[in-house]
Amino acid sequence: NVPREIVFDNKTKTNVLQWPVEEVESLRTNKTEFNDVKLGAGSIVPLKVGNQASQLDITVDFEIDKNELEADKAGGRKGYNCTTSNGAAGRSVFGPFGLLVDHSIVEAFAQGGRRVITSRIYPTEAIEGAERVFLFNNATETSVTATSIKIWQMKSASMKFYFDDQKKAD
Repeated sequence: NVPREIVFDNKTKTNVLQWPVEEVESLRTNKTEFNDVKLGAGSIVPLKVGNQASQLDITVDFEIDKNELEADKAGGRKGYNCTTSNGAAGRSVFGPFGLLVDHSIVEAFAQGGRRVITSRIYPTEAIEGAERVFLFNNATETSVTATSIKIWQMKSASMKFYFDDQKKAD
């Protein structure tokens, strides 16, 4: 798991924020960028990130179609609710939408660290260079645009062990 910084949320005064420690950024290498990728309702878009997609650091900014939001205010359509849905497979007018990452641990940080999810998944075909990354939009009616996508391959962290001189001499 990624080491996290935990701080009090001065904006809400009721939450804590969790975010990867700054030092994790030093492991980033081979940056790939995409901009303004439009995802129609019910779509999946593959992202070409090279042959070594086993450890990635990904940042994505999503924007929901503003016309659809205005139509929802006028029509009172039912939006997506994370707490009552069927996860990423559940569908509603507005989602869900996001990333499909097929490796064993996925850690997601959203809303500036107010929402954090760590999950274990067990892919059967994402091994030996077969890893893939996709954007998805399971909304039934609304388009979403990934305005900015930044993907880095991650180097392994080097572990340094320090021993007490007294114990080392014994």
